[in-house]
Amino acid sequence: MSVVAGFFVILLVIAVSLLVAFIFSKPVQKTKNKLKPFAILLITNHLPATKAFLEYYASQIAWMDSEILTCMFLVYPEENLNAKALCEDMSREHEFFIAYSMKELQNMLDGELKNLEIS
Repeated sequence: MSVVAGFFVILLVIAVSLLVAFIFSKPVQKTKNKLKPFAILLITNHLPATKAFLEYYASQIAWMDSEILTCMFLVYPEENLNAKALCEDMSREHEFFIAYSMKELQNMLDGELKNLEIS
């Protein structure tokens, strides 16, 4: 058998194996990602420096790709009314900030984790 004939036999074997693999392989199903990228930030005080930090953070999130971070939960202790007011003000000013008390966030995350289906 000549070298050229051996080369064509190898090419034929590769082509047949690719055809068999293509016929018997299942297509990969694209699944939609149910998880949304988010972050949680605990706010424990209402100092001007805290508000300035949140404003700076908001400016960074505003130009960021929404695939990286879609929302940020500003979490405050239930007993701290000043931190609550700051978080609610920031959530009114910026659509990606969402104000939650610690108890509300815990209840919301518990409900979401129960609904989460891992496959």
